[in-house]
Amino acid sequence: MNTMPRPSSYSATNPRSPADLTLPGDTGRWKSPVAHATVFALLILTMVGGLLVWIAEVRYRDFEEHQHKLMRASVDGVAGEIGVYLGELRRATHLFADVKSGLLRKISRDPDNTHLHDQLQRAVKDHFPESFASTLADREGRPYIVDFEGLVGEICQKDIRTFATNREHSRIYVHPNAEVYHFDVMADWKMDGKSAGIFFVSFPADIVARILKRGQLPGHKLLLLNRDIPGLIEIMDEGARIKLDREFKLTPDEMRRVGYSAPVNGTSWNLVDMPEADLFESTRNKIRREIGVIMALFVAISSTLLGLLLRTAVKHRELQHRYTHDARTGFPNRYFLLQNLQEMLYRKPKAQTPFALLMINLGSFRKTKGGFFDQDADEALLVQAGQRIQETLRQGDIFSYLQENEFAVLLNGAAREEAGKIVEKMLKALQQPFSESPENGHATLPRVRIGVAVYPDDGADAEALTQKAYVASCDPDSRPIPRA
Repeated sequence: MNTMPRPSSYSATNPRSPADLTLPGDTGRWKSPVAHATVFALLILTMVGGLLVWIAEVRYRDFEEHQHKLMRASVDGVAGEIGVYLGELRRATHLFADVKSGLLRKISRDPDNTHLHDQLQRAVKDHFPESFASTLADREGRPYIVDFEGLVGEICQKDIRTFATNREHSRIYVHPNAEVYHFDVMADWKMDGKSAGIFFVSFPADIVARILKRGQLPGHKLLLLNRDIPGLIEIMDEGARIKLDREFKLTPDEMRRVGYSAPVNGTSWNLVDMPEADLFESTRNKIRREIGVIMALFVAISSTLLGLLLRTAVKHRELQHRYTHDARTGFPNRYFLLQNLQEMLYRKPKAQTPFALLMINLGSFRKTKGGFFDQDADEALLVQAGQRIQETLRQGDIFSYLQENEFAVLLNGAAREEAGKIVEKMLKALQQPFSESPENGHATLPRVRIGVAVYPDDGADAEALTQKAYVASCDPDSRPIPRA
């Protein structure tokens, strides 16, 4: 005999109507795998969700780290470029003073000669096309050329006097002017190898702004801030602060957003990189949206697969129910009995725990008023008899309908004596009249026979036990109910 799958026990303590009967062991058969699959899917979703959150955080940290590396590279590179550029301007100014020392000497000897002044201005424009103003001063810093246009303001003259005192260039910074915000470059000019005076040239701050613009990263702002006045903007990529459509000083929030800062050699400037206000937050939100889309797709796919699994499980349940239940009565059938019998035989050999197999032959129903039953009435009475049998069983006993008027019961853990007591209860229950209909009266079962086979005394396998119980149920002396 082929080994069947082993279902759980059929509970007989609370009998149900045929319509309510479902496959015993459904929880273990189909609900448990589906529940396990659901728990597994939720676990996977939780793990994937956690993994995606971790990936999002790693991506964001990588983005932050990458941006800070870019800021350092940008600031250091641009600060170095500005320092080199200003150094070249100083060198060019010294070179110009050396080359034009003859012209400068003539002006120092004849400071009122406008022709010499014009000649110097043309030479400066030829050599420094973007220069804003120029002048010549003596060794004490007193200008030879009168600045009637006010291009060399008081701040510039102060720088010239400082240079004359210290004989070195002061730190470059932006000088406000009604026409152009600018910075100054100065050099000693010499006669006969000795210092004879100071040559001065100023340049628009927009020259430096172009360098900032070239080195500025997308989503970032490069700013030159005054080192001595915290937060004061000197130059941005748009130009000097006079051109900015905003406050000249950074707000506290902007100061906190500064990502990297480095001093510019030879100046009073700190070059800073300030990311745009929403650069990091927008990137974080973008990463979150991407992770959300991935998670939504994963949930959708998982839900679809779980739905297919549920549909398959339900279909399997329906097929299993049809396979193990009788279509007419709704009771578990012979296949269900054989499955459970094989399960008991599989579990019991080592422990040698006894159990009993009952084969119940109801015989035929007899009307108290005489006559025969139609098919529907016969089935209804058969269901009543099956329910009465179930009412006599214990929790864990197995009940099934075989064919025609035959039932079978597996008494789990019951020895012969206990099986005999349960048989007595069954016979007593089946002895009571059955209600058929008001007009037809009642029906009785005058010839019920119950065959008993006990494991392992009467057989050690399914074939021996079923044969023993079946033969006993066919024996006319096997506990019939006396005629009414």
